[in-house]
Amino acid sequence: MTKVNEVIEKPWGREHILVHNDKYVIKRIIVDPHQRLSQQFHKEKHETMMIEKGQGYISLRYEDKVVVKPGDIFEIEPLVCHRVSTDNESLSILEVSTPELFDVVRLEDDYGRA
Repeated sequence: MTKVNEVIEKPWGREHILVHNDKYVIKRIIVDPHQRLSQQFHKEKHETMMIEKGQGYISLRYEDKVVVKPGDIFEIEPLVCHRVSTDNESLSILEVSTPELFDVVRLEDDYGRA
């Protein structure tokens, strides 16, 4: 079954699920200014992220955060710890992943979800 066009509000912004079926998910992630996602990893989920708009940061494998800008692409394999954050502007990310939306292991979270 394919689901389309669903918006999920998050404490750091929102996710807009464009397509979700049994093979893949395409979503737009909007991170509000001065926010960050959980420090997390996935047991099965494989993600590819492309920065659409704005400037922010990503840290992979507990390494220092690096600046990301439109056009940058990151592949995040299962078990790779990662975190996305912003400063003064919102960040828009297009993400294509395997369909395991609830495969999230939060290690640290600013909103009490870890």
